[in-house]
Amino acid sequence: MEEEKGKSGETEHSRTGFNLGDIPLEGESSTSQFGRKVPDITGMDEKSAREYLLALLTTIKETKVKRRQLEKDEETWNRRVKLAEEKGEVGLKAQAELKVDQIHADIEQLVAEEEALLSELETVKRQLRIIKAQPEYTEDADLLLAQLEMAAGKVDETEEKFKQEEAEIALERLKKEMGLSDSE
Repeated sequence: MEEEKGKSGETEHSRTGFNLGDIPLEGESSTSQFGRKVPDITGMDEKSAREYLLALLTTIKETKVKRRQLEKDEETWNRRVKLAEEKGEVGLKAQAELKVDQIHADIEQLVAEEEALLSELETVKRQLRIIKAQPEYTEDADLLLAQLEMAAGKVDETEEKFKQEEAEIALERLKKEMGLSDSE
């Protein structure tokens, strides 16, 4: 169980590949009532924000699973305390009571962490709604040009060149008819 305790602060998820600790704290980040920094995800695109939300939900689930396991362990060690007491094993009873106290402290820590994560979840959900409501901006020049051409109509360069040539020929004819040719 010592090994699991060491992993309780772990926030990287192999399923999502997202690490909650890697989220940049953009703008003002708030602090939850449990002292945990809640990042401002409103600067993220919707996909990244959803990945963050998934990672947060996964962390909450993992925390609940660890807490439930520790609660089962606490029950087991409480039974062992009673067994040691019934058998008159004072030293064994003291060791079991220490283990119960340690497990209980771990449970309290996980409960506090779980409450902080749930608070953060509510904040992230609100921020995700803000992100969804914002229009998506693009900086792709080719895409912007294509959108402009669709809206305004594409200029046909070949047709423009032919019109210019035809106008020059018509101008030359007119000059000849008026006697103003370049050859004179």
